[in-house]
Amino acid sequence: MTEIRPTLRSSISSLKLSPTADEFHMLKYVFVSSAWPLALMLYAPVLDKKVQGEYVVQKEPLRLPGCMPVRPEDVVDPLLDRTMGEYRLDTPTLKAMREERGYGSVPVSAVGPLIKPVIPLRLRSGLLDWLDEQPVESVIYISFGSAGKMNAIELIEELRVAVRPTIAPTKGIVGREEIEMMVRKVMAEQEGKAMRARVKELKNSGKKAWNQDGSSFNALS
Repeated sequence: MTEIRPTLRSSISSLKLSPTADEFHMLKYVFVSSAWPLALMLYAPVLDKKVQGEYVVQKEPLRLPGCMPVRPEDVVDPLLDRTMGEYRLDTPTLKAMREERGYGSVPVSAVGPLIKPVIPLRLRSGLLDWLDEQPVESVIYISFGSAGKMNAIELIEELRVAVRPTIAPTKGIVGREEIEMMVRKVMAEQEGKAMRARVKELKNSGKKAWNQDGSSFNALS
């Protein structure tokens, strides 16, 4: 029997983990959100040959096999400006893959480019400057979204880092009085100090797990 190597999952718009997977000699898979953006990316080389000039100046909708026609200005941003240097990335390498016998007969299509825009430093939020001026552990940060999902039992009984809220039955929301009570409990009371200590323990254990010879490092190697 052959060994089954663990896989490392990422998204098509966030491929930061691909080099890590290469380092550990792991298999990589890409799962797209739906068939339409995948069709656009796979058909991009054909559009590049068929469409003359910039997409945004075209008067007729772009037609993709099996898809509804799309307005040229509605394609993904990296395809809008065909004069960008990134649009010509890896041209010699891709040409060699298609023509050189040393690569075998695997068909190769250039898709994209998918690039991450660089945000100028001048766009730094004033909120970050305000946070830098506050005393250590004096601000509570509330996240309104996360890639991970955990239920109340896991947060309260297993991780022991959450406080179970009391929701007003008529409003369906947590009232400001309870929010104030929870903030005071987290910041000032003994129970809150224990919660913050537990969070620090989890943070440190996570760092150790990813360090060399850590549990996560060894599991992926």
